[in-house]
Amino acid sequence: MNLEMSPLGYQCPCGKGFAGPHCEINVNECSSSPCLHGYCYDMVNGFSCLCKPGFAGLRCEQDIDDCILNACEHNSTCKDLHLSYQCVCLAGWEGSFCEQESNDCKMNPCKNNSTCTDLYNSYRCECTPGWTGQNCSEEINECDSDPCMNGALCHESSIPGHFVCLCPPFYTGKFCHQHYNPCDPLSDPCRNNSTCLTLVDGNHYCVCREGFEGEHCEINVNECFSLPCQNYGDCEDGVNNFRCICRPGFSGPLCDLDTNECSSRPCKNNGTCVDLSNRFMCICEPGYHGSLCELDMNECEISPCLDGEDSVSRTGGYNCLCAPGYTGINCNEVNIDEGLSKPCLHYGAGTDGINHCTCDCKSSFSGTHCEANANDCLSNPCLHGRCIDLIIEYQCSCVTEWTSSRCEIKINNCTSNLSINEDFCQKSVDDFTCICLSGYIRAYCEIHIDGCAEPELNLVLCLNGSICVDGPGHMFYCRAYL
Repeated sequence: MNLEMSPLGYQCPCGKGFAGPHCEINVNECSSSPCLHGYCYDMVNGFSCLCKPGFAGLRCEQDIDDCILNACEHNSTCKDLHLSYQCVCLAGWEGSFCEQESNDCKMNPCKNNSTCTDLYNSYRCECTPGWTGQNCSEEINECDSDPCMNGALCHESSIPGHFVCLCPPFYTGKFCHQHYNPCDPLSDPCRNNSTCLTLVDGNHYCVCREGFEGEHCEINVNECFSLPCQNYGDCEDGVNNFRCICRPGFSGPLCDLDTNECSSRPCKNNGTCVDLSNRFMCICEPGYHGSLCELDMNECEISPCLDGEDSVSRTGGYNCLCAPGYTGINCNEVNIDEGLSKPCLHYGAGTDGINHCTCDCKSSFSGTHCEANANDCLSNPCLHGRCIDLIIEYQCSCVTEWTSSRCEIKINNCTSNLSINEDFCQKSVDDFTCICLSGYIRAYCEIHIDGCAEPELNLVLCLNGSICVDGPGHMFYCRAYL
């Protein structure tokens, strides 16, 4: 007996699955990890494997083939995976089982707003104008097909699918295919019977008749714009002409002729006739009076001499016996009259003093001698027209359909009762005329005549340095200078 092998002096021959001196130890067959893809359970003289899902075999060494059922459709290939599988689809199919036909338009292969149509395993692009190619990504040059005719130049537009034909003279249309006459009578651009001339560059030129202007002779020239009517006459514009409507006392095509009321010699008894604006005045010979010098007078009865001085009547006149310090026919000249030289301008009234003359200026003038003219247009008096500054006054050039001295009255015939201070309104064709009372002028009788504005009245009617003061109509009175 080998004591080294049997130290107890005996040896137990153990059955399979046991070991130890007395065969008391159960051998663990799982210690060698025999189960490849599972859990090992030790048994007497053996083991048992509990496989993980997807594996089989005594030692869980086999991967279960999930493609056994072959659920993939349309001849697709099944690829086995662990606990699963994958269908590898043929072209044109998609889905987990390759059961759906694929939409080739899903990825938007058609460019530049073109339309995609899905086909079997393919697609078709319907391109918008100006584009071509399978995916409509290639731009078309519309001028390559020479669409422009008659030698026109083709210009490709920046907008795809568009082009512009630059036509030569006398051609028009999108393709320059239509012959064009710029002076065609059916579409003559020149108006008001003007003459149309065709130019070599294919354009036209209008030769206007007198009285018209503009590119197409469409503008009627306003001959009244230059204010041709004088003496405040009203201007009526016509075609290549105008008509002046003169104020009373003036005549002529331009109202430039002052009517001479003295031509009929209205003053009697050798009286001197002084022609004024729209009237006259008679300066009577001594011994006569009246508006026409038709009345004989006793000069001494009216006490012509100032301050009660004695008068001596004589044939055709009288003599005043002046008190010391006075001289002249009526004793009204105290000293040298500086006003005789007419130092006051613009109808200013001069008042004689001792070695000087005081000027009483009309409105709109100032200065020692009334030499400064104020601008009457500063207050914008013309409501619907242009203001023209004149001496003493202003003149309004009214726009169409407005009238009167300040352009504040809209023309509406006599029914609008436009006349001011008038005797009556006389209606005419498309117009009317205001017949003014004495002392008022202008188209609407709105201007009152200042009877004192004429120097003759101051010199003849207002004596002894008195000042002429204007009244209603042609009336006036003399205001004594204190």
